[in-house]
Amino acid sequence: MAGGKPDNNGAHRYDRVARNSARKVVASWEDADQETLWRTVQEVTNQGDAVMFSKTRDEGAVVLTVLSGDERIRQYATGAEEIAELLRIVREAAQAD
Repeated sequence: MAGGKPDNNGAHRYDRVARNSARKVVASWEDADQETLWRTVQEVTNQGDAVMFSKTRDEGAVVLTVLSGDERIRQYATGAEEIAELLRIVREAAQAD
């Protein structure tokens, strides 16, 4: 299972981590607006889904995983701007139903 499982775009999920190793970026959920983070949790869980927050092993990206039925949707972000955009997209998706 070298390289990990390809995502929908044919890339491997660990490609971003490998690229980050050279940059030494440290991402943290502390970079997120805490009110926005809380609203995201509320929107997702109000749909009966679950949300998990973590980071990559090299700490170069934060990871947001939504569990919806049998689906696991995992997204990565680095830095405050990407985190804010990711949280916005997840909230909008949860509200769409």
